[in-house]
Amino acid sequence: MDQLRDYLPQKPAKQTVYQWVHFKQIPYHKRGKTVLFKKSEIDQWISETRRTTLEEAQRRAANV
Repeated sequence: MDQLRDYLPQKPAKQTVYQWVHFKQIPYHKRGKTVLFKKSEIDQWISETRRTTLEEAQRRAANV
């Protein structure tokens, strides 16, 4: 859990990560009571939840 928190860009609180797990908002695996995270899945989750910047949105709108 601490390694994940240190890895994530926003450095969320432990309670926030547990809430994401509870609501299935972040990919995870459980082994008994232990919550595990795969770096590759976390990297994909980060890229999928990334929001576009205003500049990117304007560029896309101009290309349509």
